[in-house]
Amino acid sequence: MTHRTLSRGMTTFTVVWLGQFVSLLGSGLTSFALGVWVFEHTASITQFSLLGLCAVLPRVVLSPLAGTMVDRWDRRWAMIVSDVGAGLSTLALVLLLLFNRLEVWHVYLVVATGAACGTVQWLAYTAVTSLLVPRQNLGRANGMMQFGRAVSDILAPGLAGFLTSAIRLEGVILIDVATFVFAVGTLLLVRFPRLRSFAADWPDRVPLWRAIRMAPFEKLWRAIRMAPFEKLWRAIRMAPFEKL
Repeated sequence: MTHRTLSRGMTTFTVVWLGQFVSLLGSGLTSFALGVWVFEHTASITQFSLLGLCAVLPRVVLSPLAGTMVDRWDRRWAMIVSDVGAGLSTLALVLLLLFNRLEVWHVYLVVATGAACGTVQWLAYTAVTSLLVPRQNLGRANGMMQFGRAVSDILAPGLAGFLTSAIRLEGVILIDVATFVFAVGTLLLVRFPRLRSFAADWPDRVPLWRAIRMAPFEKLWRAIRMAPFEKLWRAIRMAPFEKL
């Protein structure tokens, strides 16, 4: 691999990283502002806590399934579709606010939808890192990804508090929508290397529904299959040293 190819891969990753960092920051602004809105309108700790559950539960449930689907899909388009889905669900909040129809259950639904889209997006994002970045730069790329998440977690609450008082919830959500547009724009500007997918290697033998069903148990099943040969392999390895 030439130096020019290595540099191009890192440049592509940097463009993608910038878009995802801005999108993460926008999502953090909206999450904090929605939490404030729910607590102000309900004065209920329980309903405020349910907002956090709606943000976490889809990730827990969908992560094994989304990982299998991301392996079968084009990862760039998986990121684009998930960003568009999260952006549209956030835009729906603005429309509900403008028509004065926003209810707490709308917020729960949008947060859960955004978390589901974010799960697919993050899995595709992490999977594509090794595809774009040369091996010697993987540590740097992983550091950039963790830095982006940490900075968004630190900046979002304080910035959201200031913006909520200055431009209200509608303005904060519109900023979030703009960050989704920016992230999709960066993805449309770049091209990822082609990679043979799981579906291309086994189109008939492993249907999608079976791959999704077995994904959480793949390592366990592999360990069970290899168990009868473990002692035999250990004996073969130790045989030359037995007399010693």
